[in-house]
Amino acid sequence: MTNAIHSLEEQCRIEEEEHISRSLLSLFTSHGHVEKEQQRIEEEEDDKKYIELAKRLIREEREKAGAKALEESDGSAAVPNNPTKGDNHE
Repeated sequence: MTNAIHSLEEQCRIEEEEHISRSLLSLFTSHGHVEKEQQRIEEEEDDKKYIELAKRLIREEREKAGAKALEESDGSAAVPNNPTKGDNHE
């Protein structure tokens, strides 16, 4: 009998919590709180996407700059710094 009473009390508590939750949701929705919170979350997600995009673009530019610097350093190694030095034909 006590198990049945505890079960019934638990079910009543759960139903009461669900009712309160629905009432609060209805109240917040009617005042625009839910929409504002959803918009804030979407804006944060957009910000994160833009930050990731910016990081990727910066990384790509650094890689391009590094590759270009490497090409330039490879090309300059084949050409002496002062080609006339030591070739004094005057």
